[in-house]
Amino acid sequence: MNTLEELRKQIDQIDAELIHVLGVRMNLVKKIGAYKKSNNLSPLDVKRWEDVLTSILKSAESQGLNTDFIRKMYKLIHEQSLSIQQSP
Repeated sequence: MNTLEELRKQIDQIDAELIHVLGVRMNLVKKIGAYKKSNNLSPLDVKRWEDVLTSILKSAESQGLNTDFIRKMYKLIHEQSLSIQQSP
């Protein structure tokens, strides 16, 4: 049986992993932004965003996650990604 402290330590570890993965993701976003700038591409690719969101929501649903929550979370991630791609 896990104690509350053990469970909280597991959550802390997962939180650290989430932050690490977001950092890796945002570094890739910077590279994508540089590529798009050098190739005169728009930071926003509506079709790609729709495809990603659809895929993420299907995955979230299969995991029993609240899709409204996931949609909001990914909207924030996407907004930050666009902001990074538009920065000089």
